[in-house]
Amino acid sequence: MPTASARNIVVLWLGGNTLQDQNVSVLDDHIPNLPTRDPAFQVIYTNMSNSQTIPFVGIAVLVNP
Repeated sequence: MPTASARNIVVLWLGGNTLQDQNVSVLDDHIPNLPTRDPAFQVIYTNMSNSQTIPFVGIAVLVNP
């Protein structure tokens, strides 16, 4: 994918507040996916770790503004 078409991912808490840099820094290896091939429904898998616990894979639905 060309860099010119890349977009920034903004991660939000459930209440809608943006995660701070120290919170976002534990999210690694983002893998976006279109399970239904519909761009309106996108999910992202991410490796999560705080460097003190065992890493785990999390999933989130992407919301395009």
